[in-house]
Amino acid sequence: SWQSIDFSLLGIGPYGAVVDSGRTHPEGASYLWVVESGSGKIRRVDTKTGDLSDVFRAAEYDEAGKQSGTPTQGYGSGYGITIDHEDRVWIPNSDNGNNYKDRPTVFRFEATRRQEGVLVSNFDANNSTYAAQQDLWDAFRVDVDTDWDIADWRGRGITAEPTEDGSRIWANFNNKWDSAPYNYIVAFDADNGS
Repeated sequence: SWQSIDFSLLGIGPYGAVVDSGRTHPEGASYLWVVESGSGKIRRVDTKTGDLSDVFRAAEYDEAGKQSGTPTQGYGSGYGITIDHEDRVWIPNSDNGNNYKDRPTVFRFEATRRQEGVLVSNFDANNSTYAAQQDLWDAFRVDVDTDWDIADWRGRGITAEPTEDGSRIWANFNNKWDSAPYNYIVAFDADNGS
């Protein structure tokens, strides 16, 4: 049988949704991860209970790709979402204010971690605050030469490809809507972002 979710009842306008493996759900059900249009905020929906949790993302990252600064209402628009082999959540940077627009950038949310070889949740739905989540985000940027150094890169889609030893993340970027021929598909290693 099939099930539907009316996102408007949850106050969500999704630009993408993906289901994880369910390996960290207490009852083995999956979590549905949704990226919102406009705000770029990520929401996690428990497919067993319908419970909705916020995931916060700061507006700026330091040179190491870790969050810096304080959270704002404008997270930048998210456009697409995917899950890798470790149930980590990925989104492409679509429009993050003036930050990260000069190079194609993807963000990874460490929703899970390995503990003694077992995949466990890193995300506490009962403590869904910026302070609790700020160290769970990484930003990976294309290490560019002058061909890429053009302002206003926008992520337009993302997917995960299973590999022999993990996942490869593929993301599509263009330079705004009207700036062809600057359209690229970029691959990132899911573990180290290279």
